[in-house]
Amino acid sequence: MMFCMAASDWSRQYICSTKPLMRRGITADHPFATWLLDNAAKFNKYDPRQFQQIVNCLCEDCAEDIAEKCNYIREQMLRFPENHGVDVSAFPQLSLTDFWLMKEV
Repeated sequence: MMFCMAASDWSRQYICSTKPLMRRGITADHPFATWLLDNAAKFNKYDPRQFQQIVNCLCEDCAEDIAEKCNYIREQMLRFPENHGVDVSAFPQLSLTDFWLMKEV
């Protein structure tokens, strides 16, 4: 999956398309993507299962499933006694407003 910088403040509010078949990349400067990229090395090293779940859902799942899975992983990690330097308190909670929906014409 390709990460790209947003072209404007308007597009920065969306992490990616709601539909996986329309998804061509992830907005690298969306708050969730920024958090993920900033914490990727430690997250993958110490919590590889959760990290891979996020990567897989960003590539393959619809927006509803991405938000649900990522928010569940966030809640799991907040309960972990040790996060090995991963800044879980800054892990953004996702909602459907974080995803771009192409309007049909």
